[in-house]
Amino acid sequence: MRAAALAAVVVAGTACGDGGAPGGGFEHLPTLGAGPYEKLSLRVIYDLTADLGDPATLDTPEGLRFWFTRTERGAVTSEIWTALVTSIEASTTDLAPALAADQAWEEGSVRAPSLATLPDGRLALYYQGATAIGRAISGDGGRTWHKDPGPILEDATDPAVLILDGEVLVYHGRPDRPGIFREGATEPVVAGAIEPGVVGGRTAAGQVHIGLFYVQPPVEPGPLAIGYAGSFDGLRFVPFGGGAPVLDPPAPEERAPEAHIHADEGFLFFAEPNGATRAIDGAHHP
Repeated sequence: MRAAALAAVVVAGTACGDGGAPGGGFEHLPTLGAGPYEKLSLRVIYDLTADLGDPATLDTPEGLRFWFTRTERGAVTSEIWTALVTSIEASTTDLAPALAADQAWEEGSVRAPSLATLPDGRLALYYQGATAIGRAISGDGGRTWHKDPGPILEDATDPAVLILDGEVLVYHGRPDRPGIFREGATEPVVAGAIEPGVVGGRTAAGQVHIGLFYVQPPVEPGPLAIGYAGSFDGLRFVPFGGGAPVLDPPAPEERAPEAHIHADEGFLFFAEPNGATRAIDGAHHP
């Protein structure tokens, strides 16, 4: 990786795509780092004894801090672990536990973290337990977490959160059917997709640009792949490239996308097979 990029990442909302027409016409889709992407040559994070997935990232002075799902081989429950990546030109196996299931509603398992920096500077970690979404808050940069009592959103999976104008937008899946939903909506904003990751904000001109990365069935039989859809209002999303994957579709199955972008370049992190386990890998653009 270009090592300077770890220290240079800025709020995704300042990164624009192709630029919308006045008023945000959907004929000019905001791309927000939709690609094309080139895979990094090394695994980013791996553990030969466990499956890793669902990466969430935070830029820090020391490097890029990851939170992710870790599931021991053969286990049916999972925890959220963390790792610091100081250079994506070298893999890391230095992992540490961050959040475990300790509330009855979580049914012994927590997974799928998503991070947001609240207006007061604290970090909020949204996560899945059983078939609901919970939240934990950190006032020390993610070193320790304090959970809200009980879930904040029922009948929901795989949270992806974004702060827009001081409001937390929660996109999520559902346990009973595919589709990406926005909290409070009954119909999906992206039908048939799973495992969302969201980026966006307001441009310097004040226009809302939001991008959803997600896992989608391939156009032809094959492994699952990562797609992208853009929106000017956070409610109506249009798939980029006619729904084509943003990574090479013949590649191994890619899951749980997390985009980390700024004005000059971007990174897309995801989980994919690593021998008998799954690792967190990445891709770069341009």
